[in-house]
Amino acid sequence: MGLGILSQVTVMAQTNRHNNLGAQEHLWKMKKISAHEFIGVGNSGSVVKYNDSCNDWLPLPAGTSNDDFRNISFPTGSTGYISGPANAFYKTTNGGTSWTAIPASITGLTNASIQCVHFRTATTGFIAGSQIGVSGGGRFIKKTTDGGLTWTTVTPAAGMGTSTVYDMAFFAADTGIAVATNNQAFRTTDNGNTWTAVATPATVYSVAVAGANTAIAVANGNIIRSTDRGLTWASVSGAATGMQGVHFYDDTHGMITGSAGAVLYTSDAGLTWTAIPTLLSQKLYDVQMTSATTAVAVGAEGQALSIDINQPFHRLFEEHFCHPTDSMTYTRYTNTDNSLAAPARKWFFTNVNESENGLEAAGWFPGKFAIYDAYYYEEVRAQHHSDSAFIETRSLNLAGTTQLSLDWNEAFYTHPDGLTRTRVQGFNGTDWITLYQSNGLDMGDGVASAVFPDHKRAIDISALAGVANAKLRFSYAAPNTNDGLKNFWAVSDIVISNRSVALQLDSLNAAGNGNVTECLPIAAQDIKVKMSNTGNLGVFPVELGWSSSDGQAGKTGTYGELAATSSANYVLIDNFTPPAAGGAITIKAWIRNMPNQNAVNDTITKTFYFTPDAGTTALLGNDTAICPGGSYTLHAPATLNSPLWSDGSNAASYTVNGAGTYWLQGVYGTTCAVSDTIHITLINVPVPVITATGDLLQVGSNVYASYQWFRNNVALPNSNSAQIVVTQAGSYTVKAITAAGCEVISTAYIYNPGGTGTKDLQIEKGMLILFPNPALTEITAYTGDESGGKYQVTIIDIIGKNILNSVFHSKTNSITFDVSNLSPGVYQVILSNEKQNRTGRFVKK
Repeated sequence: MGLGILSQVTVMAQTNRHNNLGAQEHLWKMKKISAHEFIGVGNSGSVVKYNDSCNDWLPLPAGTSNDDFRNISFPTGSTGYISGPANAFYKTTNGGTSWTAIPASITGLTNASIQCVHFRTATTGFIAGSQIGVSGGGRFIKKTTDGGLTWTTVTPAAGMGTSTVYDMAFFAADTGIAVATNNQAFRTTDNGNTWTAVATPATVYSVAVAGANTAIAVANGNIIRSTDRGLTWASVSGAATGMQGVHFYDDTHGMITGSAGAVLYTSDAGLTWTAIPTLLSQKLYDVQMTSATTAVAVGAEGQALSIDINQPFHRLFEEHFCHPTDSMTYTRYTNTDNSLAAPARKWFFTNVNESENGLEAAGWFPGKFAIYDAYYYEEVRAQHHSDSAFIETRSLNLAGTTQLSLDWNEAFYTHPDGLTRTRVQGFNGTDWITLYQSNGLDMGDGVASAVFPDHKRAIDISALAGVANAKLRFSYAAPNTNDGLKNFWAVSDIVISNRSVALQLDSLNAAGNGNVTECLPIAAQDIKVKMSNTGNLGVFPVELGWSSSDGQAGKTGTYGELAATSSANYVLIDNFTPPAAGGAITIKAWIRNMPNQNAVNDTITKTFYFTPDAGTTALLGNDTAICPGGSYTLHAPATLNSPLWSDGSNAASYTVNGAGTYWLQGVYGTTCAVSDTIHITLINVPVPVITATGDLLQVGSNVYASYQWFRNNVALPNSNSAQIVVTQAGSYTVKAITAAGCEVISTAYIYNPGGTGTKDLQIEKGMLILFPNPALTEITAYTGDESGGKYQVTIIDIIGKNILNSVFHSKTNSITFDVSNLSPGVYQVILSNEKQNRTGRFVKK
């Protein structure tokens, strides 16, 4: 069944960072547990509860930060289970407020990765997955009928193989389907007591039922559909990549989520799908429909969004929250009131009239401005960019000052497009100049976020020092995205003083290695930066950018205050990964969006030398084999100083033409001596031996990938075969090519129609006929000289070493010599006397 792409609905979705998850913390699965409550699970021990009526996420601690929860099942609103790798398996009976581990001693599993947990009722449920360290991966399906107190193995007697079950769904009857890897699923018709393997068109990670007989399953770029309760499956063309979540609200209405914020919607039980555009670039891993047209989805980097196909926009971030008495209290930010107001003010936002913008200050330097808390909350849909708010002070007399600093409290919402900004401008008596601009506290993940700082922002504004009619303007601008997203901004507690703001970067070092820059191991490790605040005003926040000479780059920040006249070490790069070959890597760090008085110290660089341990293959790579007569070029790393090859050369590369052991030595930096050895062998390529049956010539070896036959050294057309039928007399040879690309040419076979072959014809000049070929104990050389004579016989192995060099006397046209002591392989024979000099090759079995 093909996928019908209907006209796109103008649907936009926005992210919500209330869950406080980081850039690498992903929400894999989610279940609805009540009318407005959902629980999502993910890696780093993430378990969060969401209420879609007031848009708030709350953490529900379960397990440890090392747990990677992959699945969740809530048969009732209070009873639920979560599971994942490393025997991670927990149960709650109070809606997720607290969790109890179900140990491996109860499930009987060994180091299990419990990828699937599915409970039909509060007592009857299933788990499935694989076991590390168990033969064949230990794939399993287990069942409980007492709420997880005991478990019985119901794994199919045959058919699981290497297929790991990832998800499960049941129809109204006792028929269920467990989808798995390797294009396979498992089906039960007796409530999971027994299971039978069924084939699917693709590997599947998620499955959902739509009515009494229909099921839809997805994985990556595949949508598959069954209309007979999972007995047979057919592919449905997909319109998205990375599809991993699927859910149906009823018999006909369903949604699928995938990469780059993909959302697909169906209203005909999965026959056709409509793409729902969002603002996201992150992958959405799961979706739960809340009605026939609405849903909640979660995904990578802690993303969460609501979806309503009947609205022109969707949002989670609104002006009301589930816990207004304490506003928003999150781990990353605290709500310390810096205004000394009584009662203490909380950071939350309400709509205000735009006429309140442009408030004037009642006081000026050196005290605190009496600017009212300016809360700005605007819906920018159908408005233009310049409508965003600003607050401007009255004229300030800053005459007589030489250095000035500004600090203030601020909170605002940023859009993910990077166009949202706050700006501080100053009037210097003639022009307005920009003193500071920020696009928000970027966590390094590029995700829009609300900012609730617990420290003041602080900048140097000495550009206004000495000005008798200076002014300050604080502004907030949000883009007209026409998506109905609401923007908010608050600024308060503005202070001008004659204190200084001065930041500088002091040093870079590899964590655990102090300031040592030479001879670091080739392993991922933190790179730290030491930063100093030499001024007498604390600074918040501090954002840093970095790049490395091998093309890596990133940004980071510290969101705690760097106190005045203090210094601190910060992780600039978390687990910097050097190139596999190591070498000299220069890392550069700089201060971002932080004006200060020490611009010369805003940037710092340092070179680190990553050196391989002895015995590794970091320089030359793994041992390899080449074709006989072939070559292989070895390359020294570009940053290696003074390279020295085993032949005494110092070039950047070294080409070898035969088997042997080769080495390279050199130095990283000035003191980090490194070396590596590589062993090169020759691929054993048997020489094809032509045999004849009448007019049919053939070679018997099956190690060749292609052939080319020749007659009298002229290539025969259309002869890519192990055998040919010949009709003309002549000398026939065949060139055989192995799958590795090695070429080898057979000895000649002299064919004469109606004759007896080689021994009845005059041998072409220079050709030595050897038989039997291949040989086991002895071999005969056909000289072509019926009178016999004395011959010098030389045998050379494949690397050019003389194995035999002897004189033989013969009274006939042949010489027989012993080869039983030779090692298996290909050898060349040279037979010569004063009349002739012939060569040939044979294979020793």
